[in-house]
Amino acid sequence: MVDTLSRRVHLLNLVKVQVTGFESLPNSYADCPDFGHILRALLDGLSQDHKDFLVVNGCLFFRSRLCIPCTSLRGLFDHFGCNKTIAAVEYQFYWLTLKRDVRNIAADMYRRPRIF
Repeated sequence: MVDTLSRRVHLLNLVKVQVTGFESLPNSYADCPDFGHILRALLDGLSQDHKDFLVVNGCLFFRSRLCIPCTSLRGLFDHFGCNKTIAAVEYQFYWLTLKRDVRNIAADMYRRPRIF
């Protein structure tokens, strides 16, 4: 059985290498309407209402998935079909409007003219 904490640290290291601007992620939670109140509750020791959330190296996790605050990071995922994209993003990341946001991004990609 894989240790969930080591999986979270591995995910952080993987994202840090692959995503430009990842260093600013921990600073983005405080002002985020989705996660700001959760982070404050956890830091104040009021985690009983948010028992599925955990802070690791300044990053917020929901169970084993990295929480992505309301930033441009939500739009960085490649599109290869709505359902596959949702499944791939949902596997490692979490935010409240994930499915809606992925569908909107996919719809925007279909509306844009393609340049070859």
